[in-house]
Amino acid sequence: MSKNKKRIMMPGGPKEIDGSKFTVLSGLTAIFEIKEVRIKFLITLFILFIFRLGSHIPVPGIDISALAQATNANSSGLMDFIDMFAGGALRRFTLFTLGIMPYISAEIILQLLMSIIPSWKKMSQDDQEKAKDFMQFWSRALTILLAGVQSALFIQYMIQQNASSQTPFILIDSIPLFYIVAILAITSGTMFLIWLGDKIDEYGIGNGASMIIFAGIISRMPSAFRQLYKTAIERNIFIMIVMLIMFIFIIILIIYVQRGKRKLMVGGSKAIKGGKISMIPAFPLNIPINPSGVIPIIFASIFLQLPAQILNPFAAKSAVIRSIIQALYPGTGWYIAINSILILAFSYFYSQFQLNPEDIAGYLTKSGRTLKGTRAGGDVASEIKKTVNRIILPGAIFLAFIAAIPDIVNKVFNLPSEFSYIMGGTSILIIAGVAFDIATKLEGIRRFRGRGQ
Repeated sequence: MSKNKKRIMMPGGPKEIDGSKFTVLSGLTAIFEIKEVRIKFLITLFILFIFRLGSHIPVPGIDISALAQATNANSSGLMDFIDMFAGGALRRFTLFTLGIMPYISAEIILQLLMSIIPSWKKMSQDDQEKAKDFMQFWSRALTILLAGVQSALFIQYMIQQNASSQTPFILIDSIPLFYIVAILAITSGTMFLIWLGDKIDEYGIGNGASMIIFAGIISRMPSAFRQLYKTAIERNIFIMIVMLIMFIFIIILIIYVQRGKRKLMVGGSKAIKGGKISMIPAFPLNIPINPSGVIPIIFASIFLQLPAQILNPFAAKSAVIRSIIQALYPGTGWYIAINSILILAFSYFYSQFQLNPEDIAGYLTKSGRTLKGTRAGGDVASEIKKTVNRIILPGAIFLAFIAAIPDIVNKVFNLPSEFSYIMGGTSILIIAGVAFDIATKLEGIRRFRGRGQ
């Protein structure tokens, strides 16, 4: 295989794709070249349109105009950060207030438990179909629980905002009744989004849950750019130029790091087929610098949000609780420090789950292979673990830096928090990751099916 070739496995056997010519745009050309892909793409757009439509349907019992006045008057960095993943639905108090994040959280928790609980881990190794059904059922059950708890906490916060607002936006007089109606509406909305994501996986271009988050972030970008333009006109046009340069730099940095990897060469082996001995060539074992993607950032943010959400109803009665909430508020020094530490910890932990050296070594041993430079029967797992631990640190530091960008921008330039979070590192990391995954998948289909089919 030539040096600039990228090996991609597809149905029917491996195909070689010229890595030097592969780009996101080359992958997306499959939409225009293959009829089947065009249909899948149009179905995906229709499903995402339904998602955006639902993001504007308020929870029953809400006065939309009064709510808009209250949320504009009480804008907060925490709400803007959470709302980034919900595509603006949280501020509008809609059916999709929580977005699909409770489901993402549930899947992350179950994946981690699957690697810790021995019986679950054995099930995932011995019977993958059973493990898949197990994960599917319990991830949805846990999603209902998380969505119910998170919606109740958010409703409590909105009731407090309603009480202090000059124009009340909750039209239902009975608070218990409003709790029941709103929790059922928001939880049902989250479960409906899971169903939409499944339909994208089944009939669309795939990556259903990621596509919903992707669409939500993209939908907020026009508003974020308008805020930047308004701020630049009112204060200094130089700010807009600096932000655009920084935006481009972050995109380039993310693409560079996300495509970075460490190659370990796996030696060739002999195979006997039909009484004949054939040689299976050596191939590279690619270990990415950031195997966890955006998961550590999401998990760290959830971990930091929960204390503030739980303690918020008691803030008025205790100065200590108010101090804790303020310390955990996005943008504070404590928040940046704790968030960075959590991201580093989750990166190491989740990477060991994603790239389990024992599992990789076991697979190589079963296939009669070993790493080049390692003797047969040698400690392959130890060599892989050493390499993984060595490259995870720069990837984890990169994630911590990406997560801190919005808070740093806010402190230095004093820009609206909505702009900082939408155009900050985490959102761009998600957009770049989803776009590259989809483009890679489409490029594989295009190469496999051939042009013009």
